[in-house]
Amino acid sequence: MYKITISNLKGGVGKTTTTVNLAYSFMQLGKKILVVDADPQANATPFFLPRKTDRSIKDVYRNPAHVKRSIYRTRYGNIDIIPGSTELEEDDASQIDVIKKALDTVADRYDICLIDTRPAFEQLTITCICAADLVLTPVCLNKFCRDNLSVVDEKINGLRYIYPVMDGELMEPVCSPVWKVFATMVNSNRRAQREIYEDLVGRHDYPFLTTCVSASSAVDNALLLYKPVAKHRKSNPVADDYLELANEILGVKEGEFHG
Repeated sequence: MYKITISNLKGGVGKTTTTVNLAYSFMQLGKKILVVDADPQANATPFFLPRKTDRSIKDVYRNPAHVKRSIYRTRYGNIDIIPGSTELEEDDASQIDVIKKALDTVADRYDICLIDTRPAFEQLTITCICAADLVLTPVCLNKFCRDNLSVVDEKINGLRYIYPVMDGELMEPVCSPVWKVFATMVNSNRRAQREIYEDLVGRHDYPFLTTCVSASSAVDNALLLYKPVAKHRKSNPVADDYLELANEILGVKEGEFHG
């Protein structure tokens, strides 16, 4: 199971939208997906489940052994979910590797795991980053983007230097995910966005994927209906963008395991 944590310190950049639409796109590509809603706002959950559940991600944080009983089938055949909880708190994340341990026990059931996180670099988010093979950061190309990416880069790299100690010896680092960035809500006619993108890729060398997700009112309409864009309007270019993004991520995955 390839674990992808969707993370950005800034809100309003489309983390939940990315989680929902990538899950649906991976399903279209024939993959079996587990969605983990680890954001205390629990915004991803109603896209997949019409009702409140008895168990949630909070139960998994309390005891990783509860992960299997906290997984629910969704309205989409090849997508399961660990629902979010608005009662989830920072104190629930007592161990940095709690989510990694939980997901390792169900790794043989799924091809892809997508983890939605809160827009903050706190213990809940850190546990999700440390569980990931890939951290995926959606960004809006605006004047705040450069500074935001600089902080995200610093935070993720800082986690790579956390080494557990066992019997007096340093073990492998707790956290060593690949980091990738992609631009979302892109209007190709806006010169300012093109200039920001060229600066981030050319001068600052941030690890951007080549796929960009276009801006479209269809995304907002789909959100209101709690649907992935491709389910709401199949012929929309944004649905194609997310499918292309899913394919590019699979290429990153193959590169990791064979390169």
